[in-house]
Amino acid sequence: MATRIVEHLPIQSDRNTITNWIKRLTAGIELAIFKCKEKLPTDAEEKKKDIEFLKLNMLIANIGGPGFGELSSLTAPRDPEKMKYAELIKLLEDHYAPKPNLIGEEYRFSKLVQESGETLPAFYTRLKVAAQTCSFGDRYGLMIRNRLICGIRNSKIREELLSCKDDATAGDVYELARQKEMEISVGNSIGTNSQLSVNHVEKRGQSSGKPNHYQRSGGKSNQYKRTNSTVACAKCTLRGHSADNCRVKC
Repeated sequence: MATRIVEHLPIQSDRNTITNWIKRLTAGIELAIFKCKEKLPTDAEEKKKDIEFLKLNMLIANIGGPGFGELSSLTAPRDPEKMKYAELIKLLEDHYAPKPNLIGEEYRFSKLVQESGETLPAFYTRLKVAAQTCSFGDRYGLMIRNRLICGIRNSKIREELLSCKDDATAGDVYELARQKEMEISVGNSIGTNSQLSVNHVEKRGQSSGKPNHYQRSGGKSNQYKRTNSTVACAKCTLRGHSADNCRVKC
């Protein structure tokens, strides 16, 4: 049976790294126990000893050289191989992921906002990770939902989220925010393209020397008036201008 079930534990590990490593190691050990369950003793005490032996040695085999050296320094003067599996796991957790100060963690969570240039999915993920070190318990989803609404950068989207029902989950609010973000993005894109088209048409009219639909009128107001080719001048009877703008000498 193969003893290598996960990558070696990195020496520079943080809370997330050690937590995920232990979870994967545990899953691998459980799978190994399941595969060899028919070979385990039928006696309960003997079976328990064999499983403990398997777990302990799987941990030592998978932690790697540097990791084993770090573990040995944590257990000194005791030998890691003479200790219980659960004891070693607790030492690793306490060393790489010490219990956080809950007041400080919850205060920092309450100040989280979407950073400039940070995508909505990235902000949502950051909230969920930060909430894991807080003592929210059953209010975990509620706190993420409320912080997502308060911390989102776009004020228009925030106004939409504030109208959500009281029983809306964090996932519901996140999906609505994504939808509104997409709608705003599409609207801005259409507006930009429309303005570019107008500018392009006006530029073409100026470069060709042909008058466009709006010609500048005299006077202090300096406004544009729309010409109409069907309008006939009352002075010269020609079409395309009014009597006030007639330049034909009669």
